[in-house]
Amino acid sequence: MMLLMLLPLLLTGAPASASPVASTVCNASSFPRSLLDTQCFGSATRVPSAGTAAACLSACCEAEACALWNFADGSHRQGKVNGCWIGGSDPETMCTAGRLGWVGGMRASPPLPPPPGPAPLPAGAAARLDLADPALEFDGLGAIIDASSRLMFDYPEPERSEIMDYLFKPHFGASLSIAKVEVGGDAQQTDGTTASYRHNTGEPVNFNRSHIWWAMREAKSRHPGVRFYGLGWGFPGYLGSFYSNATADYLADWVAGARAAHGFNVSVLGLWNERQPCIMSGPDAIAVGGGSATSWNCDVIFALREALDARGLSETLIAGVDHQPEALAGVVQTNAPIGVVATHGPPSLDPEMAAYFRGKGAHFWRSEGEETYASSGMVAHRLVRDFVEYGAQASIAWPIVQGFYPVLPWGQYDMFFGAHSPWSGHYGVPSSVWVYAHLSQFAEPGWGYLGGPNGSGFLSGGGAFCALVSPDRTELTLLIETLSTPNCTTKANCPTAATQAASFVLPASARRLQEEGEPQQMLEVWESQLTTNNPAQYMIKRARGVAVAANGSFTLAVPLNTLLTVTTALGLAQKGHHPPPPPIAPFPLPYAVNYSTLPLSRQGLCPYESHRLEGFF
Repeated sequence: MMLLMLLPLLLTGAPASASPVASTVCNASSFPRSLLDTQCFGSATRVPSAGTAAACLSACCEAEACALWNFADGSHRQGKVNGCWIGGSDPETMCTAGRLGWVGGMRASPPLPPPPGPAPLPAGAAARLDLADPALEFDGLGAIIDASSRLMFDYPEPERSEIMDYLFKPHFGASLSIAKVEVGGDAQQTDGTTASYRHNTGEPVNFNRSHIWWAMREAKSRHPGVRFYGLGWGFPGYLGSFYSNATADYLADWVAGARAAHGFNVSVLGLWNERQPCIMSGPDAIAVGGGSATSWNCDVIFALREALDARGLSETLIAGVDHQPEALAGVVQTNAPIGVVATHGPPSLDPEMAAYFRGKGAHFWRSEGEETYASSGMVAHRLVRDFVEYGAQASIAWPIVQGFYPVLPWGQYDMFFGAHSPWSGHYGVPSSVWVYAHLSQFAEPGWGYLGGPNGSGFLSGGGAFCALVSPDRTELTLLIETLSTPNCTTKANCPTAATQAASFVLPASARRLQEEGEPQQMLEVWESQLTTNNPAQYMIKRARGVAVAANGSFTLAVPLNTLLTVTTALGLAQKGHHPPPPPIAPFPLPYAVNYSTLPLSRQGLCPYESHRLEGFF
């Protein structure tokens, strides 16, 4: 049997020029129907973006693959650049067969504007960090382990363990507490394919295929309390339609297998990445908006809840819907059992929908964030404002590492962590890791966000802040961000002054009792400069903290374009480091592998330093 594999240095040649398709219109109004759920990233030339509609047409469209296409103007979209997206003419696949692309859910219309949030503090006023204010639970920070992180598994030691230290080891690096993992489905998802635990109906289950299980084990060994969140990007063809009891059983069996084979408890389970889980008419129709309350069908969500409960997995919450907020409409209308509102980008639900889910006790998670391949400043900006503006209780980056060949789509970005050169042992620790550390090293899941306007909100001179308190109400951590325009994406409450003085008052429970003659209570202050992506300018502890007066008040200088952490939890955090990794090196050619000598530990995995892109064998 001939086996075709993609090796990195075989793809270094320039791509062939695309054949443009004649068109005079390039906007949402030119389409015969909405493209929500039916779009593909135009990756023929692997350009990061197209600045004009004409560039979109030239860069993305091939004559046989551009029945529908769209140029997305990024100016109205929160933090997103211009981008060109196409759809195929095939109503089943939505992409021309065999085309390298990413099936996704780019919006064909601008998102809702963010809610105003609390009014900025009056000039000179202090924010009283009042513990009596209603608080939402902080659920943690995480990242996505999927096919895009595949090459991480092939790193030699000690570099492979060092990478996982930077990601999951508490009080060392990013200190991640959520690992969102791909439920393998033998299907291409973005930059690779993850194996199913059952390739066909006659095969015994195998819960050791893919690097995902190794990564989960390594995460848990460093952070025993890590939460696992499963999600499918694609599913084996033998299941038939996604909208079936067979799919519900497939997902529930994966959760049960994770527990039985590895002792992993999956806290949250999603459905189908960036696809609408509720349908309107036929069994394979994808709803794109509209419809009455009686026209929606979310049976697959109800079936999944029943399948989980039948396997003794009632504690596993269902996440809905790993998509844009409007895809939740059917969930609301059918009262489907969703425990985590999971949106890609901020959970910018309209007020009525947000009130519905809050009333159900659902947690709001940003289940995939894109800022990690934009700038670290954007990561910091959204880390604070996602709670202030939308009440987001967790944030998850994609992918956990850039563990795929850089010549593939999205490979041109500096992502959350760079690990795509296992043959050299080289990896990179980007500044986004230290942005996450500003929160994850100073607060743990179970801490509570303080409500606005005093516990979280906007500074009088622009910029945002949020405070978190420990369960026993004795420790408090405060985050402040002052990213300026044009990077301040909400275009509201953006700072302009070079430096401003910000004043706060600690609650009595977080103050340290002082005897006469004792020095004042001091708070630690950690700082990052957001106008650079240089990791050396991030997570720097100020030599002198800030003093707390006897009445609990303190004032600190807040420069423009900074992220600050102010905390009563002294001596816990560090900017951890390992020795520098080896320098990056070209892929070693010639390359050869003898399949008959591969160790059993690689059963069901790729040969070393290779990466399945389209499907599994």
